[in-house]
Amino acid sequence: MLPDSDPTRLLARLITIDSVNPDLVPGGAGETVIADFCGGWLADHGFEVHRLERRQGRPSLVAVARGTGGGRSLMPREDTP
Repeated sequence: MLPDSDPTRLLARLITIDSVNPDLVPGGAGETVIADFCGGWLADHGFEVHRLERRQGRPSLVAVARGTGGGRSLMPREDTP
């Protein structure tokens, strides 16, 4: 396990990042900071990271872990209402 991959420490870091949806709460911080953190963490752990931003200030990430081929694909999704 990489030094910064402990799930408890990762969760503790994630919950400190303000990512309130500004469409739901006026003045909410939005997802930019948490997307930056997650994108960096994923890249540091070997993922190919693509950032999509259909609306300015509202980024989404697509992270790809390439396999050796022949197996099934896993495509989890994260949403926060």
